[in-house]
Amino acid sequence: NSEGSQGLLAIKSGVRKKYPPYTISLADIYDYEMPKSEIDRIFGFSILFCWGWDEQKIAPPLGYGNGLMVWPYRNSLHFMQDQCLRKNDGPVFNLKRAFKIYHETITSKLPWWRDDVAPRIKLRARMWEGFEIFVGLNKALREMPNYTDGMLLIGDAAGLENTELCDGVPTTWFSAEIAADVAIEAVIKNDPSADFLSKYNDRIKAHPIIQWAITATSRYNLREAQKTHDIKKLRHLVHRGWGLGAFVHASTPLMQIFLEHIKNDPSIIGKWIRMYLRYYYNWHHERFGDEGKPVTSSSFLSKSNKNKGILSVSLKLMDLTLKVCGPAIKKTAGFLLPFSSSANSLMQKLLPLLEPIYLLLIKLLSPITEPLSRMAVNIVTDCEPSVFEDSDKKGKQQNE
Repeated sequence: NSEGSQGLLAIKSGVRKKYPPYTISLADIYDYEMPKSEIDRIFGFSILFCWGWDEQKIAPPLGYGNGLMVWPYRNSLHFMQDQCLRKNDGPVFNLKRAFKIYHETITSKLPWWRDDVAPRIKLRARMWEGFEIFVGLNKALREMPNYTDGMLLIGDAAGLENTELCDGVPTTWFSAEIAADVAIEAVIKNDPSADFLSKYNDRIKAHPIIQWAITATSRYNLREAQKTHDIKKLRHLVHRGWGLGAFVHASTPLMQIFLEHIKNDPSIIGKWIRMYLRYYYNWHHERFGDEGKPVTSSSFLSKSNKNKGILSVSLKLMDLTLKVCGPAIKKTAGFLLPFSSSANSLMQKLLPLLEPIYLLLIKLLSPITEPLSRMAVNIVTDCEPSVFEDSDKKGKQQNE
């Protein structure tokens, strides 16, 4: 079952209860058309954080929703505000009126938007979307069942929302994969009972990324900074939730999931790299399924042959290195895996030392690394896409 945060089927079947208003957020989304060249110039290669105290009416109340997000796409821009339906046990908000005030304030008074963005956009649509946001932080809600006879709940329907990133997609992918594996096992065993399907819940609770995603608290705790107007606390929470400081609570789950996969199959490193290159290439050329735009210009084809050679050699060297070093990589990952549970505490001690060094290196090396990164991007985008295909997949196709 993947019906989203409303979970009507899950509620009617008695698996879960309706989420309370203080855990549900409503998003007000403006979809603007904007030339790609302007999007790249204004938003490219940067992340901008914009926070304001509640009384400034720039963004929804801190800690009661995500506030404000501006998402740049290829030829469009999404301006999104979202807010919980209720503050704790208070009255349900009149969000239509509140969102109108927030939108008018930020678009008319914030120089960045008013002067640089507003003259270059055209409103195409306005949308509303509801989703659960802090379900995982409530112990009783977090422990509600996500399975019953013949049914498994995934994603938002199971309360698997990333409480800080406002993004339920990765946790939905993970839970869908687990659900598919358990469902296949149930079909093979001819046993769709709740008792058999309970192993789905066991695997969800053992998944480090899912459990981290639904229990992170930095965004929720923004309300504490609002109470005292403590700007230092606000910056600390922003840094802990969306800056390098996130590694003090995200390092352990990330290392656990990466090392577990690498321990089982070191070649997955190459598959991850190819997957990313393939994804970026398809995004750049708008090649999505059978509707992708063919790239056939003569200038592209001439560059493609050259870049295909460069990438083919690079990826083959990568594959060879992973094959030769695979046993050592596998043993190293297995050795480090038990220690990954200490990664968060280690980063708490090391980050104050590492972060200034990292920022200094970024500043010093940017004149060198920026041209190199642009060259790498051009090699990928001007290449022939078959180069990025998984080597195992290629082998199977050739055998067939």
